[in-house]
Amino acid sequence: MAVINAVVIEISFLFVKMTLDYASPFDTMTYRFAAAFAILFIPIMLGLVKLKYRGKPLYKLLLLSTMYPLGFFALQAFGPWSSEKK
Repeated sequence: MAVINAVVIEISFLFVKMTLDYASPFDTMTYRFAAAFAILFIPIMLGLVKLKYRGKPLYKLLLLSTMYPLGFFALQAFGPWSSEKK
C-alpha cells in the first residue's frame, strides 16, 4: 500500500506539473477539486455510498479536510510554478 500511495502521489505531481504549462496554480487546483467533488458526489447521490457521521467527532474531519488540501495540493501546484518563473 505504501508503494501504491507513493506512485499515485508521484503521478499526480507529474500531471500537475504538466497542467501548469496551460493553467495557473489556482485554475489547476480548481479543476482538481471540481473533478474530485464530482467523482465522490455522484456515488453518494445515487446511494451507492452511505455516509454515517452520527456520534463521531467531526472537528477532526474538518481539520484534516482543510489542512491537507491547503498544504499538500497548494505546495504541489505552487512549487513547480514558482521555480519555473525565476
